[in-house]
Amino acid sequence: MGATEQLARFVVDTKLQDIPQEAVERANITFLDIIGVALAGTVVEETGQMAIRFTRDIGGTAEATVIGGGFRTSAPNAALVNGLLAHALDFDDWELTGGHPSSMLVAACLALGEKHGLAGSALIEAYIIGLEVYDRLSTGCPGAQNRGWHGAAVFGTMGATAAGAKLLGLTVPETIMAFGIAASSASGLARQHGNMTKPVQIGKAARNGVEAALLAKYGFTSDDAIIENPKGFCDAYLGEGICDCAKMIQNLGNPLHILSPGVGIKFYPCRYPEFRMIDAVLALRKEHGFTYDDVERVEIQASPHKLKTTILEPETGLQGKFSTKYICARALLDGEITLSTFSDEKVREEKTKEALQKIFLIPDPTIPEKWLKARSPVTVRLKNKQVFSREVDIPKGDPRNPLPLDEVIAKYCSNASLVLAEQEVAYSSNLLQQFDQLEDLQELLSILRLRPDNAEGS
Repeated sequence: MGATEQLARFVVDTKLQDIPQEAVERANITFLDIIGVALAGTVVEETGQMAIRFTRDIGGTAEATVIGGGFRTSAPNAALVNGLLAHALDFDDWELTGGHPSSMLVAACLALGEKHGLAGSALIEAYIIGLEVYDRLSTGCPGAQNRGWHGAAVFGTMGATAAGAKLLGLTVPETIMAFGIAASSASGLARQHGNMTKPVQIGKAARNGVEAALLAKYGFTSDDAIIENPKGFCDAYLGEGICDCAKMIQNLGNPLHILSPGVGIKFYPCRYPEFRMIDAVLALRKEHGFTYDDVERVEIQASPHKLKTTILEPETGLQGKFSTKYICARALLDGEITLSTFSDEKVREEKTKEALQKIFLIPDPTIPEKWLKARSPVTVRLKNKQVFSREVDIPKGDPRNPLPLDEVIAKYCSNASLVLAEQEVAYSSNLLQQFDQLEDLQELLSILRLRPDNAEGS
């Protein structure tokens, strides 16, 4: 039995009653976080609002909610736009093998769950299973990002397919076909980091998964061992002999990925590899009481590979999210990193340009590339010759140092309040915290949709 069939059997055979309650509770919190960042994503003109207008223009049967859009559209289109919205601010969760698994998974689950009138427990079950498939593929296919792939989009397509297969009740043969169909759509380029197409890739992963599961349900066929077969998923994306299919299925679901190593809920709305540096700069600033004007220079050590992926001179807020120098400069200037940090106006301020000249990136070949073993020592040199250093091993929001529940709820409320009225924020937060207990999703979705939809979905 190959990896494709074993993963398909895992999807079909795993039941909610077999899943630990802790995993269910973590999944509830994930839905809370992802829907919150999607709501916040709707206020971003250059991505969220464009995506909503695009979805309205292309039309579609009114069967699934567009978050913050005021209308419903087809399930594939809803998955596309909601996955995009959830990733528009790069504020969605992150996992240690790399990537943002939950944006496309939650978007796919919501779309098919609403279309078929499913309960919250079915979506939670499908999400946990889809996350497991996502992680197994990303773990067994090392170096995708180094080859230029946007791993979250590539593996996310397969994870969203697994979630869709579970929600549609596909058989093992049908799920195998769904994986084969999805593999021909999985794509995304790392080169798109820092522009509007990066979240599009996440949205497409959600839509690809929905479409693959639906096509398989209709009886479409595909290669029956697409993951491991020659010239299949592994060979095409990573090269012959690179992937480890045995690792993908070893101890599958034991423990579930959502429990170990888990996913990290972001405390800062930017690229995760900068979190260590942010924590270090903010801690030094608070501990020693200096301000930006006191600083002569800041030295940040990182692996040469890490520094190759940073944008040195960002020109937009989106690019700022992928710029080590910019992020650390604003932490130094403002004493915080928030959504407002990444506006075009702040990136283009003269004070920002001045601050960037104080940040020095120092490549250190002794620092490992992998996130778990990487380091980011920060040294601040003041004009009065004082020198302070800090190295943060596990930053806030890392799965090993997770945000407390009250901070996740506060994050949701802050994000949702950009769109919803105060009463709706509080009520939707309560519903999402018990998402697995919801027998009917419509009360929640009517809040997230903002306005009553019409029969035409426009």
